[in-house]
Amino acid sequence: MNHQPPIRISRTNHRSPARTSPGTWLDDAIIKRSFHLSESTPIRGFHFRLPHPISPHYDMHYGLELGIMLSGYMRRQYRRFTMEVGPGQVWFCGMWEPHGFQSLKTPCECIVLIVWPPLLSNLRFDEPPQVSWLAPFTVSPRQRPQVIPAKRMKILQVGRELKQVILKKPTAHSLWLRHLFLEILLILYEQGNFPQTRPPLSKTDDFTRLNPALENTFKSRTLLTTAQVARISGMTRETFSNLFTRWMGIRFSEFALRYRIDAVAAQLVGTDEPIKSIAMNWGFTDSSHLHRCFQKYYQCTPGEYRRRMLGHPKTQFGAGDISGAQTLIPNGVDTGGSAPPSAGKELSM
Repeated sequence: MNHQPPIRISRTNHRSPARTSPGTWLDDAIIKRSFHLSESTPIRGFHFRLPHPISPHYDMHYGLELGIMLSGYMRRQYRRFTMEVGPGQVWFCGMWEPHGFQSLKTPCECIVLIVWPPLLSNLRFDEPPQVSWLAPFTVSPRQRPQVIPAKRMKILQVGRELKQVILKKPTAHSLWLRHLFLEILLILYEQGNFPQTRPPLSKTDDFTRLNPALENTFKSRTLLTTAQVARISGMTRETFSNLFTRWMGIRFSEFALRYRIDAVAAQLVGTDEPIKSIAMNWGFTDSSHLHRCFQKYYQCTPGEYRRRMLGHPKTQFGAGDISGAQTLIPNGVDTGGSAPPSAGKELSM
């Protein structure tokens, strides 16, 4: 890889996120990725160190993304918004939201957490019942909370703790990831600029218009029709269907079915519930209906899948996160031994 010469940036220009007009967006360069998230693996954490500046890199994925800058500076790009983040600052990405990044001042070190969306859509606390913990990921990029200067050292401290958890994988590794992830959200909530209710939908922001459909899919275990979610999203069935397919590259009915099938797969391995009961839990009419749908994506019956996975827990099966995937890591990035499980190969449907 040809490394670009370092870009000179004055520290005084990075006291707060620099919000500039977006640069050229390269649709053909967007890579769809898979992280194999589930109820049993709701968060995956990665540590990245970029020793040299790299050219812009674009991707999108089903999992929510929270990033924490430990050192250096990075430009984060969305379709209609660009921002620069430095040490102690964060960024958010929503479900299947195209985004890009470019390192500006190196060495650049960051933590990236990829989060199973239902983890937050179902999260409620009695103390602040009005808070939607999913909101920082679903409001438009311009409205997402940023870290005030007084809190950046605290965010850095949590970021360094996450680094140790990711690299050393202590006992209760997954619980530590969840604990520290929620701690970052709590710090942002404590600042007072945390979105507590969904803002009015922007008719110019296609992705924001689709969020009600996505949120309701993850909150419901029953079959949702395209007509139902179109009404929820304030669109006609045809407008919604065209918009969803254009953004996601897949029809809504297929997206919702794959979500339920992946949830069934996780429950087959994580519980000893009868297959008939699991089928009813996830909105399938009976076990025969589940068998037909399950075989379409997993090339085996639910019973065979359970036996194989319990007999060989490291075996990889599955429909993944709706699309094919490649490694998260561009060339020239040092992950400190924390590469994702799909690194170095493409996972195809």
